[in-house]
Amino acid sequence: VIGLQETKVQDDLFPVEAVKELGYHVYFHGQKAHYGVAMLSKQPPAAVIKGYPSDDENDQRRMITADFSLANGETLRVLNGYFPQGESRDHPVKFP
Repeated sequence: VIGLQETKVQDDLFPVEAVKELGYHVYFHGQKAHYGVAMLSKQPPAAVIKGYPSDDENDQRRMITADFSLANGETLRVLNGYFPQGESRDHPVKFP
C-alpha cells in the first residue's frame, strides 16, 4: 500500500490510467490547488472511505481510509491523511 498526500489534483483529473498501468488499484480524494490524498495498492480493498464522517462536500480533502481483507480472515485498516502543521487546532472532530 502506498499513501500519497498533497496530490493537488481534482478527482476528475487524477492520472488513474497511468497508475493502473503500473499494476496498482488507485483511490483518491482531491480538490483543485491544495491538499488531496490518494492510496495505491496491489490488492483491491474491501472498502474505501473518503474524508471524515462529518465532512461537508466543500471541506478540505485530507483523509482516505481503506480496509483490506487478509488471508487469515482479519481486516487491515490503512489510514492515509495529510496533517499540516501550524493550522488552527480548534476543529473539534479533526483535533479532539
